[in-house]
Amino acid sequence: MKEINVAVTGGAGQIAYSLLPRLVSGETFGVDTKVNLRLIEIPQVVDKLEGTIMELIDCGFEQTGSLLATADIKEGVKDAHWVLLVGSIPRGIVV
Repeated sequence: MKEINVAVTGGAGQIAYSLLPRLVSGETFGVDTKVNLRLIEIPQVVDKLEGTIMELIDCGFEQTGSLLATADIKEGVKDAHWVLLVGSIPRGIVV
């Protein structure tokens, strides 16, 4: 099984929540591809990604590889084959 690394910004958001299972189910990259996900969020909500990761593990997709939650953009996109820029900063949060 080949492997790819996919980084997703805004990983704790509603759009990413709908997108992530499709990325690791075999639907997007094929059933012969293991997908290592790097979920990137702002520091204020990065802890919410742990729940998202637990749900992805519970799905039990064979194509799910490693799962990383980070607020460090450099760590998140390092060696990524795909970078999906899904989220932006929520209104009212100043970086």
